[in-house]
Amino acid sequence: MTAPTDEALMLGLARGDRDALALLYTRHGDRVHRIAWRFLHDDEEARDVTQAVFLGLIDGARSFRPEARFTTWLYRVVANRCLNHKARAEVRMRARDVDDEAIEAMPGPSAGGPERQAAQHELQSRLVAALAHLPARQRLAVVLTDVEGMGQAEVAHALDCSVGAVESLLVRARQSLRETLRERP
Repeated sequence: MTAPTDEALMLGLARGDRDALALLYTRHGDRVHRIAWRFLHDDEEARDVTQAVFLGLIDGARSFRPEARFTTWLYRVVANRCLNHKARAEVRMRARDVDDEAIEAMPGPSAGGPERQAAQHELQSRLVAALAHLPARQRLAVVLTDVEGMGQAEVAHALDCSVGAVESLLVRARQSLRETLRERP
């Protein structure tokens, strides 16, 4: 017996199958939370967004087109929820203290001696703080492509823009990150 596809689960959810929602959450909840956390830098807010995304699937299932790829559609919902949540919460993002768990969750080498680990820890802290200063759409583009490994076409769909716009967001974001990291020793 094969497991139902995400698209089949969405069709079931549209018919009122709450078990379909539970299975979708099991499959995608951690990644949705991780994207929200990396965008919002607050675990409680990321949990709230994650919960809102999955509760929103109940209504969204009726408008989901089964020919669409579910994950691309889901990441668009996550992106919109994050942008809306941040816009309501505050206009400008302030850098936050980053705990060791958050730094360890970020990709990057951790092997080496204590000096290398300390330098890596410092660089990751500075990178998280620099990300927090980016405009929301630039930050989300960086998180989805560079951290989550999504392709630019998928990110474009998630952000409801063209691939060229994603490329532009990434160029500006990476330039800003380079400048910020160079400025702060």
